[in-house]
Amino acid sequence: MLPISVCMIVKNEEKRLPVCLDSLRPYGFEIVIVDTGSADKTKEVAARYTDKLFDFAWCGDFSTARNYSLRMASNPFIFMLDADEWVVSLDVEELQYFRKRLSAQVGVVTRQNFIGGQIGNTDPTERFFSRKHYHYEGRIHEQLRPLRGNDFPCLLTKTIIGHSGYDMTDAERAEKAKRNEEKAVKAADERRRAAVERAESEEYRRIHPLTEDEKAKNKAGYRTFLKEMCGLDLDK
Repeated sequence: MLPISVCMIVKNEEKRLPVCLDSLRPYGFEIVIVDTGSADKTKEVAARYTDKLFDFAWCGDFSTARNYSLRMASNPFIFMLDADEWVVSLDVEELQYFRKRLSAQVGVVTRQNFIGGQIGNTDPTERFFSRKHYHYEGRIHEQLRPLRGNDFPCLLTKTIIGHSGYDMTDAERAEKAKRNEEKAVKAADERRRAAVERAESEEYRRIHPLTEDEKAKNKAGYRTFLKEMCGLDLDK
């Protein structure tokens, strides 16, 4: 088995999931599937392919769900897929080299977007990475981001995946747009509340500055943290 974990979050994907999972059979990847509340037979379908099947109570945040799937993976190197995607072609030797020699970089794949059974367009998307270096941020249109710093080195791989998610009826497209709008409004409200709380906290600190005794306690606590958790003794 390749030491690579395919991570997925799914909901009500019993029809599309077999195509995705069948495309992974030749490669021996660990498959981690996180179900966010399916009402159909998605979990029964997933169980035919993997025993790494987990439930996740949906909280309206795609990044939180994706990051949970990363934590459930046995391997640090991740291949992220969605249920409406499948592997068209993949170079195992390239991925092995990438995993061993370039693990701090992000592997980009080419995604072929199918509409009406034909390739409508293609786009690059970041899918291979180490969870030691990267995680997801953003409630709706989640983005892969570095855990530390801002460096985001990418490398285009030979891997090609198919994608049927844009092949929707007008009604399905309108329903998806409505769901995304509701999530965007909720995310904006949370950002506004956080900004107000930060402003109130800063104003309180301005009006009620720390006493010298409180400053000394904070400094001592920080030194203890560095010594016990990081092995740094500033008194030496």
